[in-house]
Order: sequence, then C-alpha cells, then structure tokens
Amino acid sequence: MDRSKLNYWIDISCLVSGVIMIITGVLKLIKFHSANLNLLHDLTGIIFTILVLIHLTLHFKWIKENTKKLLH
Repeated sequence: MDRSKLNYWIDISCLVSGVIMIITGVLKLIKFHSANLNLLHDLTGIIFTILVLIHLTLHFKWIKENTKKLLH
C-alpha cells in the first residue's frame, strides 16, 4: 500500500473511532451507563490514541520542518 492510501485509511479510522468515542462519551455524560458502552468507549479511546500516534509518526518530517519554519 502506498503512503497516501495508508494516510487516507489512518485518517478515516481516526475519524470513525473519534466520532464513536465522542458519542459514547456524551452518552456516559448524560448518565446512560452500561458495561458495553463503557467497553466501547474505552476501546475506541485506545484505538484512537494508537492511530493518532501512527499519524504523527508518519507526518513527523512535515511537523519538524514546519516547526523550524515557525520558530525562525
């Protein structure tokens, strides 16, 4: 898989897991509790975190270069 396709699928996966995490978080906030809801919220949080770390790793060169430009 080429890098642009990998980035696409990681970004889509971040979006999906982030939306699920937000929805389950709101449901927990309004006191709608269940074991499955808590598990889903926790799992999507872990998946989202891993995907964001992968995303940042793949874009590290871009982040580094743009940080240097901003600081100079």
